[in-house]
Amino acid sequence: MVSEIVNINLYSDSSFVSCTFNMKNHGDSLTLAVGFPVMNFFHWSISPYDKQDKEKFEIYVDGLRLSQSDIQVPEEMKETYDKYMKVIHIEEEYKRKLDSINTHFGVIEKRNWTKVTKGSYSAFERAQTKVYNWKENEPNLDSDLIMEFDSLMTAGDYAWYIWKVKFHKGESKTIKVNYMVPSGIGYGGEYRFMKYLLSTGTGWKDKISRAEVNVKLDNVKVNTVETIAPSNYKMDKKEKKISWTFLNIEPTTDNDIYIKYYNPRERRKWENFKQKRIRQLSK
Repeated sequence: MVSEIVNINLYSDSSFVSCTFNMKNHGDSLTLAVGFPVMNFFHWSISPYDKQDKEKFEIYVDGLRLSQSDIQVPEEMKETYDKYMKVIHIEEEYKRKLDSINTHFGVIEKRNWTKVTKGSYSAFERAQTKVYNWKENEPNLDSDLIMEFDSLMTAGDYAWYIWKVKFHKGESKTIKVNYMVPSGIGYGGEYRFMKYLLSTGTGWKDKISRAEVNVKLDNVKVNTVETIAPSNYKMDKKEKKISWTFLNIEPTTDNDIYIKYYNPRERRKWENFKQKRIRQLSK
């Protein structure tokens, strides 16, 4: 990788990230699997992957956008990924079956009761039970599957998406990745955070000549930002911009970008909760 430019628009609950990677093949012609981490995992998602993830990614190679079928998961992740996608499909099918039953029997649900307007209630219950029994015998998102993901993460196999790029001898290419990611959130909503992993760019031939990261605070107020890392940043408070420039870098986790901030309404709610707990415990 020759250079990397990252532009991030930081909102109170999410970020829009646009990355441009300039790459050069220093050897013979080859087809290379290029990857990008799925940042949902680093923001307290229930799972590293989401069924709609590929729709959130725009990936361009020399200006040509890749299709969703071009975007895959690494071989190390594939078995676990396929299990999880099957569970998601079953959950969707389960909901569809229940909705179909409710429509067929003209079900009206209130807070404490359910009324069947078409057919008998006993027939409605039998249909529901059949669907419940079907789901009981299908895979589900249990602790074992979650632990599979966790063990892969611990081993360093982050949740990635990969795509293949053909390089001719000595050829340079520009790869651009755009995506949205939810903000990370601390316990009780005490704070939010944004993270960008420069460290995943390690391992390329030679060092990265130049890496730039620019963060624009959109509807995030400057005075709500509590932590900025790493420390070699520049900040323009008037323009609400934070930027880093790294030269001749072999990135490590020390170079990962981290911004911690808070939503005033969520922070007040959290402080009120803590005060309430203190009063309860002091009684």
